[in-house]
Amino acid sequence: MLRAGEFLGRPVQAHESDGLTLTLYDYAASCSLPLHGHENAYLSFPLTGEYEERTINAARTCAAGQALFHPTGETHRAAFGGVGATIFSIEMDGAWLDRVRDVGFAGGDRRKLSPAVFAQARRVLQRFLRGENTDADVVDLIAALSPSQPSSPPPWLERVRQSLHDSMVRPPLRSLARIAGVHQVHLARSFRAAHGCTIGEYFSTIRLSRALALLRNSRRALADVAAVCGYSDQSHLSRDIRRATGATPLQLRQR
Repeated sequence: MLRAGEFLGRPVQAHESDGLTLTLYDYAASCSLPLHGHENAYLSFPLTGEYEERTINAARTCAAGQALFHPTGETHRAAFGGVGATIFSIEMDGAWLDRVRDVGFAGGDRRKLSPAVFAQARRVLQRFLRGENTDADVVDLIAALSPSQPSSPPPWLERVRQSLHDSMVRPPLRSLARIAGVHQVHLARSFRAAHGCTIGEYFSTIRLSRALALLRNSRRALADVAAVCGYSDQSHLSRDIRRATGATPLQLRQR
C-alpha cells in the first residue's frame, strides 16, 4: 500500500498541506505498473498520454483531459501507451474524505468526474507549479465534486460576502470559514451555489471594480491604484483591466 505522495512513476514535484498531498509524476513510454493500492483516496488528472487501468472487476482507458476519483485502498494495475504520461494527483486524508462525503459526494467507488472539475484542477496546477499557495483553489475543486442543489442561502453567507467587500486583500479561506462557523469545503460549495462563482472569482470582481472606479474618478498613478486595491503590482492590474475591458488603463482614462 503506497503512502501519501508515493506513486510508481518518476516524481516531478510534490507538496503536502493539512492532509492534502499534491503530486506531479511522469510515467515512461510503454511501462507497466504492478498491482498496488494507495492508503489515501485521491483525484487523478492525466495531463498527457493514455493508459489502461485494471482493477479486479474492470479495465478502463484513462486519457489526458479526464478527471478521476480513486477511493481509499483501491488496488489496480496500469499499462501506459507509447508516449508515457504525466499525471497530476491530489490525495485526501480521512478527515478531508469525511468532509467530501458531508457535502454529498459518495467516496466509496472509482468514477470519472466532470470536465468542470478538470478545469478547476488546471487552475490548481498552475499555482502548484509556480510554488504558490493552492489551499483555497483545492478547496474550491473539492467543493465542485458534489453538484450544488438550489436552496435558500444560509444567514452566515451574508457575513462572508460583507467581509469580502470590506477587505482590501483577499481574506484567507480559513478566516472566512471561522466567520461562517462552517468547514471550508461547505463554505466554498455554498458560496458557489448562491453566487455562481468561487470566492476567489467574486473577490477578483470586487477588486477590479474598485480599481476601475479609482481610474475613472481620480488622477492617482496606476502603481498607487494597484497598491490601494490589493494587486501585486502595476502589471497585474493592467493585465486584469485589459482582460476585462479590452482596453489599457490609459485608454480608459481618455474615454
